[in-house]
Amino acid sequence: MCLVCDGWTLEEVLAMHLRRVEKHGWSHQTVEGDTTGPSFSYTIGLTREDGHPEVLVSGLDPDVACVVLHAVVDHVRSGSRITAGTEVDLGHDAVWRVVRVRHPQRLVTAQEVCATPGHAGLVPALQLVWPAEGGRWPWQLPWREARRVQELFGTSPWA
Repeated sequence: MCLVCDGWTLEEVLAMHLRRVEKHGWSHQTVEGDTTGPSFSYTIGLTREDGHPEVLVSGLDPDVACVVLHAVVDHVRSGSRITAGTEVDLGHDAVWRVVRVRHPQRLVTAQEVCATPGHAGLVPALQLVWPAEGGRWPWQLPWREARRVQELFGTSPWA
């Protein structure tokens, strides 16, 4: 899954994402989980192509995350916007809560591909947060348990 681990250079990875953004209007990146936290996946290009913050999800299987991010892109391209402090229904019987990402620099590839020399600051990002079994949100669980399942990249207005 890790292209750099498979011998790609960082420049080759960035060029691939740039080609995808130019061809499809967006791309996505998955960062594999490790002992410090779960994996997360995010869009690349929503800011550049649609004037919308990038969107990330955490703690999902990469294939599921890709399906969710496709739904996000369809949602945005249909004229809807996702904003922090709201809930969004992307279909599939799931309602997500939206949190502003506090440190969007963690979306390294999105920053490298989408930031422009004249851009005033970092490319912004939002996180879609999903409930655990029983409908409990990560901020309702002890932090250690929630972090192993789904890392929060911002502060919840519901906490």
